[in-house]
Amino acid sequence: MIKRLIIHHSSDPSSYAQLERIDTYHQSLGFPKSSIGYWVGYTYFLEANGQVIQTRRDDEVQAHTKGWNDGSIGICLAGDFNISTPTFEQYNSLRALLNELCKKYNILPINVSGHKNFRLTSCPGKLLPDSAIRGLIIMPNISQLQLMLDMLKAQVRLLLLKRSLGAAVDNEDLV
Repeated sequence: MIKRLIIHHSSDPSSYAQLERIDTYHQSLGFPKSSIGYWVGYTYFLEANGQVIQTRRDDEVQAHTKGWNDGSIGICLAGDFNISTPTFEQYNSLRALLNELCKKYNILPINVSGHKNFRLTSCPGKLLPDSAIRGLIIMPNISQLQLMLDMLKAQVRLLLLKRSLGAAVDNEDLV
């Protein structure tokens, strides 16, 4: 189950297409080949021109953040964001991708962050902080949040009722 999105940068400031070079490099590191045909460890790669390339299925083995690959999707942007900011096109593509994935997997902005929160690294760079990344995500409106809260309260009431009647509560009830 996908629970978080982890953002990376390629650390390469060049403006040319980078995916092919990264694919070759990740192959040399022994990363598993994806069902889509890439060695790239990230699930999505955003070129400087904003092009989004999916390199792994969301649900297959990732290779982007050691110890955190299970239950996460890795998104890498071409560029070195210690020396420059993402391009306008990358920001637009990242915004669309983050919102699509957050909606699809019910991920809250707090679970979207840079690689540096999981490893000793500056990735995705000091010029792409978590606040900028999370600022791209459109939060659900209050009525959606209220509906989710009401559903959770109903589930808790049902569990308490089952418990008071002596009925077994199993993992299916906790989903």
